Amino acid sequence: MPAYANLLADVASTIVVDAGNAAFLAILPQLINAAEGRCYRELNLLDASVRDSSASTSSGVRNFNLPTVAGTFLIVEDINIITPASTAPESGTRNRLTPASLSVLDVIYPSSTGSGVPQFWAYASQNTYLTGAAAQSQIVFGPWPGSTYRVEVIGKIQPAALSAANPNTWLTDNIYDVLFKATMAEATAWQQN
Repeated sequence: MPAYANLLADVASTIVVDAGNAAFLAILPQLINAAEGRCYRELNLLDASVRDSSASTSSGVRNFNLPTVAGTFLIVEDINIITPASTAPESGTRNRLTPASLSVLDVIYPSSTGSGVPQFWAYASQNTYLTGAAAQSQIVFGPWPGSTYRVEVIGKIQPAALSAANPNTWLTDNIYDVLFKATMAEATAWQQN
């Protein structure tokens, strides 16, 4: 099966650069990250859809960091709060949250007064053009959580990127040619400076 070393060699030979070139090796992780992101976003792969229930709310705190155990969430499709408090998803009841804007949550739930089981969620920042992907790594709840609830986040993720330390991914094992071509699209843009 092709791996990181194969991709490095294939891209280097195709754009005619020495595989040990320092500038190429420095930019390669960014090229791979952009290519993998494009594959996971545009191919709508079933393997990129996950349910991650590894994180919990904090009582009286409306901000919540999206879990990263399975990968980085690119698209959040649904969020469930599991009740009763501190219950695993398989043992509790899933309470599906409704997406809302941050402005709505600020008006309706301006403080922890009336905290309870959250019913709504919003991205902490929806200005992803200025602040990048990190803007979507934190969400807010309304009402503010009144206890420690398990949170189940459902959506599309980008798993850990291909690298020398992580030499195989689903993309290298299943659709290497697509990953290679996506990386080449990024590499030719870099090569043209």
